[in-house]
Amino acid sequence: MTHQDKKFDVAAITKLIQGTSHPYLSGKAYDKDEAGQWMNELGQKVTQALKESGHPQFKYIVTVDLGENKGEGTR
Repeated sequence: MTHQDKKFDVAAITKLIQGTSHPYLSGKAYDKDEAGQWMNELGQKVTQALKESGHPQFKYIVTVDLGENKGEGTR
């Protein structure tokens, strides 16, 4: 199977993103002053993990949004 034959596996990529983001964010309490730095660092970590996932035929765009959870839903 060549790189061109590989399909984008959404479930595997979701697990990879969760496996990268959960350890990074665990133990952190939301801080608006640090959230910008966290988003940049997490975006870099996820991008690197995606590049190392063995799918060089894909280009990735990673967007990270963090918000404080106050028990309210989002729209």
